[in-house]
Amino acid sequence: MILIIKRIITVLMMLFFISCDKPIIDIFTDCDSINYSSINTWEYANNYYLAPCFNPENSNEFIYVLDKPNDPTFSKQLWKYNLTTKEKSYITDNVWYYPKYGLDDWIFLNRFNQQIWKVKSNGDSLQPLFTEELNYDVEPCIHDKRIVFRRIIESDYFVMFSDYNGNILYQTIDKVFSDGAWSGNGEKILSLYSNNSGSLDMGIALYDTLFNLEKITLGFQYESYYDAIHGMDWFSDSENFVWCKLSGLYKVNINTGVQELLKEGCDVSEIGWPSVASDNSGILLESYVRSKIENNTWLMESNIILTDMNGENEIILNLD
Repeated sequence: MILIIKRIITVLMMLFFISCDKPIIDIFTDCDSINYSSINTWEYANNYYLAPCFNPENSNEFIYVLDKPNDPTFSKQLWKYNLTTKEKSYITDNVWYYPKYGLDDWIFLNRFNQQIWKVKSNGDSLQPLFTEELNYDVEPCIHDKRIVFRRIIESDYFVMFSDYNGNILYQTIDKVFSDGAWSGNGEKILSLYSNNSGSLDMGIALYDTLFNLEKITLGFQYESYYDAIHGMDWFSDSENFVWCKLSGLYKVNINTGVQELLKEGCDVSEIGWPSVASDNSGILLESYVRSKIENNTWLMESNIILTDMNGENEIILNLD
C-alpha cells in the first residue's frame, strides 16, 4: 500500500512539473559501476548546468553556472533563475569555481581563475575585490556582511576575512579554508580539512568565526575518487548540514554527530554541490548522468535538480 501511495505521489509530481521542468524518470535506477578502462569514447551534452546557489533572501531564486564543454572557446557564464516565473537572466562571464549568493543581492565569485569579484544579480555593479595574489573559495556570511576566502602567497596559505567591500578584517596563516559553508547565524564555518602530515586522513571540520578549530564533524580515510567530498551547505537551523560524495547526499547534526543518507548516488548518477533553501523549501544539487550510447561510447550530461528537504521528489530543472 505504501509503495502504491509513493507511486501516485511521484506521478502527480511529474504531471505538475511537466510543462516547465523535466521529471527524473529511471535515471537513478541503474547504479552498476562503470568500467572506465573499457570506455573508448566520451561524448558530452552541449550545455552543462553547474554550481546552483539559492538566494538567501528569496528562495524562489538561485544562480548557476552555464558551461559548454564542446566549445573550447566558451567562457563560463553566471545566470539567475526564478523557480516561480521560470525566467532566467544572464549576469556575467569568465566565471570560475562556485559563485555564492550573499545579502542585499550581492553575488561573490571567482573570475579569471584566482580573482574575487562581486556583482548584483541583474549584472550591475560588477567589480573586483581581490586581484593580487591567488584567491579562491569565497564564502559570504548571510548573518552580517563578511566574507571568508583562501589566499595563497608563494607557499603560504591564509584564511582571509573581509567585509563585503573588500576591507580585510583579519587573517590566519597556515590554515586552509576550502569548499566550505558559513552558518546562517554567522557563528560557525564548515571547511574541508586534511591531515598536513601527508596521511590520507580528511573530512569536514567545524570552525568558529576566527577560524579556530572546534571539532571534526566528519573524518575518514581518503582512498579514491569515490571518497571525494563534493560540496556542503547548512540548514537554516545552523545545527544540521548536508554534504555530498559519489555515494550520495548526507545530512549531519553537529551536536549529536548523527549522520543519515538522504539521497543515493552512484557511478552513473553522481550528485554534488548542494544548496539549501533558507525557507526550508528544498535542496538544489548538481547532477551528472552517464548513459551508454553504443558499444564503448558514453554520454555525459549535467543538470541541476531540486529535491525536498529529505532529498526526495526530485525534478530536473529545465534551464535550456
